[in-house]
Amino acid sequence: TSGSSGSSGTSGSSGSSGIFIVGWTNYSPTLEGSTTAPTKAIANQEGYMYQVVDKTLYLKGYYYHNFATGTAGGSGDYLIPLPSGYTINTSVCPAIGTSNNGITLGYCHVEQDGAIGVGGAVKVYDSTRIKFVSASTGSLKNSVSSGWFNLTINNYELDFSCEIPIN
Repeated sequence: TSGSSGSSGTSGSSGSSGIFIVGWTNYSPTLEGSTTAPTKAIANQEGYMYQVVDKTLYLKGYYYHNFATGTAGGSGDYLIPLPSGYTINTSVCPAIGTSNNGITLGYCHVEQDGAIGVGGAVKVYDSTRIKFVSASTGSLKNSVSSGWFNLTINNYELDFSCEIPIN
């Protein structure tokens, strides 16, 4: 028998090929900091969704604020936790912690206050969180953090899309 093309939630379905599929599901992660969590703007736009196909979690997200009212920069790298119940297979993609070198899971784009946006990479911070590393001039790489693209600046935007190997 053949399964459906996907369903919402964590139960998912198994198609005729035996591949486990979970349809796109919205979730609301808390933005974290590697040392102290930042605070998002009072008025912002954001959306996050994920889909699981077999042992891969596809994750997309978007955060934007026009005015930084109510923000706090926190300290350290900015991190996004995976949806509850999922962990990253760090034997496939090792965690890099505060380093900026590691396997790229996908792309990110970050900009603030009318400055030119910068592309970058999504990396594994630890077994349950991802981080963002911006590409700058030359070979310089910086974590999106309280020290680089701080959340307290007006016209802030961060969006990303990635594929994460899960256990």
